[in-house]
Amino acid sequence: MLVALGATAVEGLLGKTIGITKLRGQWRSYRNIPLMPTYHPAYLLRNQALSEKRRVWEDMLAVMEKIGAPTSEKQEIFSKTVRAARQRRAADCPPCQAWHRMPL
Repeated sequence: MLVALGATAVEGLLGKTIGITKLRGQWRSYRNIPLMPTYHPAYLLRNQALSEKRRVWEDMLAVMEKIGAPTSEKQEIFSKTVRAARQRRAADCPPCQAWHRMPL
């Protein structure tokens, strides 16, 4: 499992120049290894918005779930809330429906 921190890491691994904002939070594959792109920590230091930090936390919860790492009850509740929100968005986006049905 890999976590790509920032656009430079994603571009180096995947060769994609699509913005990290569009790629983050979506599982990718690098040489058949699951890859989760997310924001670089320096970005979070510059941008103090809690919404951006929440997005990274969502990404890290997805990584923890994928590797079977133990999570607290509070993390489980948050993870279920995020999953439900993704499913609601998928219902409104037919091309995204297949992706949202993929196991994490």
